[in-house]
Amino acid sequence: MRDAASQALQFMSGETRESLESNEMLQLAVVKALEIITGSGEECLN
Repeated sequence: MRDAASQALQFMSGETRESLESNEMLQLAVVKALEIITGSGEECLN
């Protein structure tokens, strides 16, 4: 979970909301990292 959070921050480093909206590859990378984070959180609850 921490690794995914760190990656999401690295992916967004130096980026703006506008660059995120216009870069599909960046969007997919950040969304995947968030999915990993939320999935890991759900596993901790079970």
